[in-house]
Amino acid sequence: MLVDPYNQRPVRSADFAEGTTAPPLFAEVADAAKDDPNAGFVDDLLSVKNAALEGLPSERAKLAKLSQDWQVQATLQQRSSALLSREWRVEAGGKRKADQMAADWLREQIVGMAWDSVVEKMLWGNFYGYAVGELLYGRDGRYVSLDAIRVRASSRFRFGGDLALRLVTPQKPKGERMPDRKFWTFTRGAETDDDPYGTGLAHYLYWPVTFKRQGLRAALVYLERFAHPTPIGKYAPGTDKPEVRKLLQALMALTTSGAIVVPDGMTVEKFEASRSGSDPYTAFQNAMDAAISKVVLSQTMTSDATASGLGSNQADVHKDVAEWVVKRDADLIAQSFNAGQGLREGPVEWLTAWNFPEAKPPRFWYLFEEPEDTTRIAERDAKLFTSGGWVRTQESQDAAYGPGYVRAGSPEAEPDAPVAEATKTMGRGAAASFAEGGVGETPEQALRRTLDAEVSGWARQIRDVVETSADYAEAIARLETLFPQLDASAFVAAIEEATLARELAGRADVLREAEG
Repeated sequence: MLVDPYNQRPVRSADFAEGTTAPPLFAEVADAAKDDPNAGFVDDLLSVKNAALEGLPSERAKLAKLSQDWQVQATLQQRSSALLSREWRVEAGGKRKADQMAADWLREQIVGMAWDSVVEKMLWGNFYGYAVGELLYGRDGRYVSLDAIRVRASSRFRFGGDLALRLVTPQKPKGERMPDRKFWTFTRGAETDDDPYGTGLAHYLYWPVTFKRQGLRAALVYLERFAHPTPIGKYAPGTDKPEVRKLLQALMALTTSGAIVVPDGMTVEKFEASRSGSDPYTAFQNAMDAAISKVVLSQTMTSDATASGLGSNQADVHKDVAEWVVKRDADLIAQSFNAGQGLREGPVEWLTAWNFPEAKPPRFWYLFEEPEDTTRIAERDAKLFTSGGWVRTQESQDAAYGPGYVRAGSPEAEPDAPVAEATKTMGRGAAASFAEGGVGETPEQALRRTLDAEVSGWARQIRDVVETSADYAEAIARLETLFPQLDASAFVAAIEEATLARELAGRADVLREAEG
C-alpha cells in the first residue's frame, strides 16, 4: 500500500480518477527493490552480472587480465594522467564566513593527503564500472578530520536492493551492510539509476583484446614457420609403429610448431593461402589496437599517430576530442566526491554537516580553463598604457600575473641580491643614458622627448622633399617613395627603453634610500 506523505493517508485510486486533481506523490514507486526481471537479485543482493553483461565474463579477476594488454595499459595511463596533471580547486559554497571556513578547511584536508594517488586508484572505476574508497576519519581539535582514503577492491563489495553498500565475506555471502557516511563510491557507464555497478570500459575491451591475443598466437606460428620450417621424416614401408613414433619424437625435438612423418615414397605437398606483400597479422593487430584506443580515449590519434606514420599534426587535430573524455572523468569524480551519485551522498557533504553545520558545502572541481599567456597580456597592457595611459588596478594585476608584484620605488619593493646588483650598475647608467641631457627627467618625459625628436626627423625629411621638388606631381611621387622608408621601429625601441629605464630608476631610488 502506498502512503502519500503530503496528506499522511493511503493513496487511493480515486485520487487519479479522470477529472480530479491528485496531490503530488512523494513515494518512490519503481525503485530497484521491486520485482525487476532484469535486476538480478539474489536474496536481496543485487548481482554484478546483469543483462548488459550477459554472455561476457564479469568477474574482476577475468576483467583484470584485460588490463595486462600493453595497448590497454598505455591508453588507461594516458587517460588518467590527463586528469591527474590538471590543477584542482576548492571554492566556497556561499559568501558567508562559515562557507569560506568550510572551503579552507577542506582544502587543507586534501593537501594533507596523497590526493593524486587516491584519484588514480578511484579512476579504475572507469575500467571495472565502479570503485569503492573507505574514508578514515580522525580528530583535529573540534573537527572530524579526513586522515586518509583507502581504495578497496570493488569485487569485495555488492549493493543490496536498497542500493546500500555491502561487504561480501566467506562468512557472510549475502553481504554485510556497511555503515552510512563511511565509503565513497564512484560509478560510470550505468544506463539507469537502478544499476549501481555501472558498465566499465572492460566490458567493451573484451572482444578487441581477445581477438588481438588470438591473432598474436597465429602470428607467432607464422613466424615459427619461417624461422624453423616444419621437418618431414620418411620411414620405410612396413616399419613398426613404435619406430615411427620414435622418428616423430626426434623430429618434434627440433621444433615447437609440429612435425610430419610419412612413408618413404609418399608425396607431400605444401598447401597455403596466397599472401600479398603486406603482413596481414600486423595490420590486424594495428586494427585491434586502434579499437582499444577508441574505447578508452574515444579517438586514436594521440596514441597511435606517430606509430602509424600519420605525424603529430593530425594528433593535434584530434586532441580536443580526448579533452571531452578527460573533462567527463573530472566531473564524475568531483560530483561523487562532493554530493555523491544516485541516492548516495558524498564525503564533502558529510564532513561539512559534521564540522560546519551552518555552512553550505564547498565544491571541489578540476581546472580546465587554460591560463592566458602572460606575454600576450603584457603586450596588451603596454599598448593600452602608451595609447591612452590605461593601467591595471591592484586586483586586476594579481588576477592577471599572480600576487607578489609591487610598483618600483614603493616601500614594499625589496629586490633580491642579483636584481639589486644589476640596478646599482644599470639603474643610474641605463636610465641616465636614456635621459641623456635631461637630468631629473622621468621615464615618461624622456620617452616624450625621444619620440618628439623622431617625429621632427620625419617632418624634416618631408619638408626637404617638398621644397626641392620642381612641381606638385614630382613631390607626390617622391613622397610615395619616402613614406615606406619611415621606419617605426624607433618608436618600439624607445618605448621598450623607457619601460626599462622607469623600472631601473625606481629600483635605484629604493637602493639609494636604503644606503642612505
